[in-house]
Amino acid sequence: MPRRQNRPPTRNPRGLGAAPRNDSPDRSARASASCNQRRSLSESNLPRSAAAETPQAGRSRAASAVRGTKVLNEIRHLQRSTGLLIPKLPFGRVIREVMLEYNGRHLRITYDALMAIQEAAEMYLVMLFEDCQKLALHRQRVTITKRDMDLALYFRL
Repeated sequence: MPRRQNRPPTRNPRGLGAAPRNDSPDRSARASASCNQRRSLSESNLPRSAAAETPQAGRSRAASAVRGTKVLNEIRHLQRSTGLLIPKLPFGRVIREVMLEYNGRHLRITYDALMAIQEAAEMYLVMLFEDCQKLALHRQRVTITKRDMDLALYFRL
């Protein structure tokens, strides 16, 4: 922001919170009034047409573009990797809970058996989501829905 000639420079570039100077009273009053005006003119106080023209609206579009880029980069990264997607400890807790529900007592399971179950479960889920995506594309949509999931599960039986 260019500095005005009739106003003394402040330490803070926005002029907020700067130490008062020993200038004439009319000059300091004008500076504090302009600070108060700046504080009162927020995006929420402006009409919708003026709010759309503020730089904040441009940032949100740029932020959404960056968000989309981040998601695409994450998808590419996950497609290249061979590691497990579900965290191991929560998955182990779910498996132990299922084993307790079906057997009625606490059983122990080896690490290798747990990793084999997790590998098979993740492979099944990935293939199921691939089928759901194909069904959504067949219906000329991008987003998968519950109907796509139900139909994919029906075809798997």
